[in-house]
Amino acid sequence: MDRAAFCPPSIALPQIFAEGTDDDAKAKGSATHQFLDRVAKVGREQALAESDDRWRERCSSINLAKLADRLKLSTEVALAYNWREDTARILTPVAPRVYEIDVESEVPCTGDVVAYDPEQRRVYAGDYKGPRAWLPKPDQSMQLGLEAVALARIYGADSAEVEYIRILDDGESRRFDGVLDAFGIEAAAARIRETMELVTETRAQFERGLVPNVTEGQHCRYCPARMHCPAKTAGMRAVLVQPPVSMREAITPENAATVYGMWRAAKDRLSQIEAAIYAYGKTQSIPLGDEEDGSVRYFGELTREGNDVVDGAKAHAVIAKRYGGEVANQVVTMETTKKAIGDAIKKHKPADATQKAEMDGIIDEIKALGGVSNPITTTTTEFTISKDGDTKARKRRAA
Repeated sequence: MDRAAFCPPSIALPQIFAEGTDDDAKAKGSATHQFLDRVAKVGREQALAESDDRWRERCSSINLAKLADRLKLSTEVALAYNWREDTARILTPVAPRVYEIDVESEVPCTGDVVAYDPEQRRVYAGDYKGPRAWLPKPDQSMQLGLEAVALARIYGADSAEVEYIRILDDGESRRFDGVLDAFGIEAAAARIRETMELVTETRAQFERGLVPNVTEGQHCRYCPARMHCPAKTAGMRAVLVQPPVSMREAITPENAATVYGMWRAAKDRLSQIEAAIYAYGKTQSIPLGDEEDGSVRYFGELTREGNDVVDGAKAHAVIAKRYGGEVANQVVTMETTKKAIGDAIKKHKPADATQKAEMDGIIDEIKALGGVSNPITTTTTEFTISKDGDTKARKRRAA
């Protein structure tokens, strides 16, 4: 909504939602949100086990004690505000952050942390943010305002507390809050209505074949309309179809800077195409042809068992029993891996024992203690389906 206030076409143009296949900052933010949601539901250890391997250390560093009061509240609550009728409802997402709404009159949102105090007739809307992103003041935020208005309409509240919770690089948190009284809630509802009326007008212009006026800025980075934005598509055509320097020319001191700019621009445009393909592949598998063994190759969502996650405390107890506490201390810190256990087995196993037998025995004991989980993972990748229906991940085939 804050982006829409700057640039209504960002909502009016066709949308492509993707997770940002090459954007570590966005991936880290998504992993942090998911971890904090799962902590509130299943506890820290299980939430860490479910976390993406790349961001598990980041998640484990978060000081949960400072967030304890917020983690007790409702998390990841999906809402829809009907700006035409000034009503709202709670949604059941069909997938994470994917909603079924009336796009002509409803605006969806998901509150990271929400609550309602019936005694004070006050709602609370909190949103986790990264350490550096620019943010408007909480009481001026269209995003928090949308959540506050939706909650107020659902529960009949007279006021709202709105809050950003920044999760810093070191795992500490900082909070910035504001309050919307009854007049503030009505003002936020009016801003939403005015913005969405502009979106509706822009959408009608686009459908008539007119090119809408867009406003470029920092808000363009994660805009889901980038692939259809006239400013961005013009740049894509200039780079890919009519480059300022022909690729038949040699790179010289005179044109090197221009060629470098072409490369960076082309890389950015192609990453948008990649994001679009990944977004499409999340909803529908793309057939890529037959394999020599008769299986069919696809690009799309592949769900499979992930790697075993070994509970450090339970692994420590098993290894200490076999090889002593000193060895266990070397293998286990806050968590351990099968590789670390394997390295310990090589050094300390009995001479008549095999590596595999020792590993199987240790893992079986840890499993018996409930110390091994195997979360199901879903990735967007190339895979094949055999004639027997078996699925198998495959390396990306060259074009």
